[in-house]
Amino acid sequence: MKLLAKTEPVREFGLDLPFHLKSHFESVLLPEDAGVLLKELLVLAQSQPHILHGEKTIPVSGQFYWIGRVIPTILAKLFKKISLSQDDVHAAAAALQLLGHIRECHHDFLQPICIRIDWRT
Repeated sequence: MKLLAKTEPVREFGLDLPFHLKSHFESVLLPEDAGVLLKELLVLAQSQPHILHGEKTIPVSGQFYWIGRVIPTILAKLFKKISLSQDDVHAAAAALQLLGHIRECHHDFLQPICIRIDWRT
């Protein structure tokens, strides 16, 4: 996380860092590690300075809003766990709320999120 915190701002339509992180997490992130990673990324994604959208301040980092492109991949991994801890549930809820805020100011930023949940587990 310390390395990500030092990155330069990512262009809105740039694919570099978010694309590579998403691909990396899809291939190597274990469901057991997804909750901790999600919590750490949420801290970055909500760090100051926040985005000003019209006259409203959105609680999304102006520098790290692009983390929203990676969050659905991490959520999908997290939801593959057999059971979620309270921390996992809270992190997932906070991530979904953050995605809503990101969509509010970047309408075409996020693809529709479709995560299959097996309610039997």
